[in-house]
Amino acid sequence: MKKKEEPFKPHNMYRDGVAVKADTVEEHLALKSAGYGHDKPKKVVATMSFKEAVNAAKSFLEAVESQMK
Repeated sequence: MKKKEEPFKPHNMYRDGVAVKADTVEEHLALKSAGYGHDKPKKVVATMSFKEAVNAAKSFLEAVESQMK
């Protein structure tokens, strides 16, 4: 018997103490591929939106690239 699919519900995903809110299936899948999961850590040190997480990652990569020049 096939399990009935439920509509997507926005929720937090976690990695290294950071919580990022997945508002869509696409954001959920992107976070999953980046190593985020559903297990909430004992201590959450930061909470951000998906857009904030993407911008933080871009800023980090730009800083690393500038140091490599």
